[in-house]
Amino acid sequence: MFIIITILIIYLILKYANKSKIVNINNLDFVYKKSPLTETEKNFVEYLKPITDKNNLIILSQVPLQAIFKTNNQTNFNKIRAKTIDFALIDNQYNYKGFIELDDYTHNRNDRIKRDIFVNKLFEINNLKLKRIKVTKNYNLIDIDNYIKEITNQATSSASNGLK
Repeated sequence: MFIIITILIIYLILKYANKSKIVNINNLDFVYKKSPLTETEKNFVEYLKPITDKNNLIILSQVPLQAIFKTNNQTNFNKIRAKTIDFALIDNQYNYKGFIELDDYTHNRNDRIKRDIFVNKLFEINNLKLKRIKVTKNYNLIDIDNYIKEITNQATSSASNGLK
């Protein structure tokens, strides 16, 4: 009798232990994205990259807020876990220097307005520089350059000349 119970227990352990580890991906709906950037973001990077290259900054795209902020509070973590910022700018030591969010028409929706208020406050209370830029076909290079100078502590007297 002992042998039968032991075999039954081993059979059940093997049967259910393996089942919990198997995931059938054939029924999931995933489609490969050829680029992490939207066409709007690609257009913006064409303006941003020469300026960041000149200032030895690296552009990271679609950075999860949980990669920027940490918390031990599960409720707070849930507020940031599915949110991203369009671009993070880091230096050669991989330290965050600045952040850019492109604001297209979707940022006029009520849910996005609430999200943007939350994100702005999160960056503000942590003394991090978040630059919001309205989506356009042609971006203001002086404005972008001044932001890069500000986050790399290269601000000059151009700010007092009204160029900022």
